[in-house]
Amino acid sequence: AGTDDIRSSPAVAVFEHIASLGIPVSWYDPKVMRVADFPRAESCAEACTGASVVFIAVDWPEILDYARENLSSTHVIWGRPHGTL
Repeated sequence: AGTDDIRSSPAVAVFEHIASLGIPVSWYDPKVMRVADFPRAESCAEACTGASVVFIAVDWPEILDYARENLSSTHVIWGRPHGTL
């Protein structure tokens, strides 16, 4: 947590796998500006709009707070141990 370095992030592999299945990927991280060729949303709300499933791979308070306040637990996959709704 607390970094903009994603070189060893499992999120990159997750994005690539999901995209290889033909599923659109939308993502947001307040500190990271680029992940490969995947377009970055400008906010948590934008990244989650229209999503059937949300995968949370970071533990930034902004993202955890948004998830707890706005997302149904049946639609969230937590990639970090801190996450619960």
